[in-house]
Amino acid sequence: MTQGGRPRASAPPGPSPVPTAGITLDRVKGQLTLEGPEGDRTFVFKLYVPDPGQPSRYMVTADPFELDEDVWAERARKLVNKESREGRGRALFCVDRVEDLVIAAIAFHYEGPADPFLLRAIAERQDAHELASEGCVHALKRCLHLFSLVLGGPGSLLYDAPSGAQEARARSPYEFKDAPRGLASQPGGRLLIQPPPDD
Repeated sequence: MTQGGRPRASAPPGPSPVPTAGITLDRVKGQLTLEGPEGDRTFVFKLYVPDPGQPSRYMVTADPFELDEDVWAERARKLVNKESREGRGRALFCVDRVEDLVIAAIAFHYEGPADPFLLRAIAERQDAHELASEGCVHALKRCLHLFSLVLGGPGSLLYDAPSGAQEARARSPYEFKDAPRGLASQPGGRLLIQPPPDD
């Protein structure tokens, strides 16, 4: 059951993490569109991700959603919602179509193809869906790496991570490393980087 057309607020424990093998450069290129003038682009994207041998269970989309539950870290929830409300596709969501539930989201900033995508927030569920949420974050990151490559960029990602638990999770399991010195980060945060995928 949905609430106002949005995925519902609660659900029984979810499935295993979303597979990323089906998220390829060719598929992303075929689904990604940028609209609007240079410097103020709106991202339009929707990709269905199948479980091996199964119909597509997950949807990765730049369509707007609202994280209005208490299962998200407050800072991440607020930043994702801010980007989503602005309607420029700068928040990417992973939705479980069977449970009708947002499983993870990433808010990002895009300057232009010469620069890496900057992750402003990684929103993970802190409930029975934690395992699926972690897998969805990997899927969202992969999409953003490929966005950059499709647009002629370096394919790497920057993450302005708050210090503490979120920085620790960015390093493991999400494999971010310290960014080169001289790049600015938010007060009290740490700027991290992830190179483009090998495949």
